[in-house]
Amino acid sequence: MSWPGGKDGAGVAQRLINELPPHAVFISPFLGDCAIMRRKRPAALSIGIDKSRANVERWAREQSRPDLRLFCCCGIAWLQHAFALHLVEPPPRPGQGPPPNSAPLEEFAARFAAPLPADAAANRAAVLVYLDPPYLIASRKSRRPLYQFELTEEDHAELLQTARRLPCLVMLSHYPHPLYARALRDWRTFKFRTTTRGGPAVEQVWCNYPPPVELHDARFVGREKRQRERIHRRVRNWTAGLARMLPHERQAVLDAIEARYFSRRNGSAGINGTPPPITASPAGR
Repeated sequence: MSWPGGKDGAGVAQRLINELPPHAVFISPFLGDCAIMRRKRPAALSIGIDKSRANVERWAREQSRPDLRLFCCCGIAWLQHAFALHLVEPPPRPGQGPPPNSAPLEEFAARFAAPLPADAAANRAAVLVYLDPPYLIASRKSRRPLYQFELTEEDHAELLQTARRLPCLVMLSHYPHPLYARALRDWRTFKFRTTTRGGPAVEQVWCNYPPPVELHDARFVGREKRQRERIHRRVRNWTAGLARMLPHERQAVLDAIEARYFSRRNGSAGINGTPPPITASPAGR
């Protein structure tokens, strides 16, 4: 479906998926239509949070996935409770009641305070939070509201403060804006051009981790369509070549690839470091 600010534009979801390191838990606190969650290889646990009950129910109908857990509440509050970033309820702003479709604090904390597996919660690299909030209205070309639940500048400031405190991997999307530039000045960032309903736009992405050496999902490798197609052809040709080999020959090739590039199991450098040297074949011994 078409979604304002969605990441289904030409090459956008692929560009972002190519920035995701391996993770066991994927969290989208502003679910929307989350093209990344829909298109990437599922994590062991995928969590989607949205204030819109109708959208949460739509995901429940359309996405029959054993890894998916959905919550209808405020994404910022969910993160704060899930990661124990505050122990008391923040005071409401003047004239502002509880967010629609949100549970009372006591019920919320009791039900959602510990949604992560213990091993994932203890391992920073196991959890990845992707933040794609409704962008600041002032940063949009239209300068007008687009969503049922918009964020004020104060909400964005609270989101950024929460993001900086998260004890896990975080990737965040927004248009270039001074508020984000100041708050995330020490995070890795990059920009790319895309096309929105309002015409050409520049997206900016911030990450609190270095460029990943290993990807969670490598099916979209390539910076643009032709490069991705070239890589896909190479993958097809190489896998077809493996399929034509005799079983023991294929095993020998795959064992050599695993030993050189995926040898973390036995403590060698492997894919995240310099590949170990290739030793002489024992065939002639």
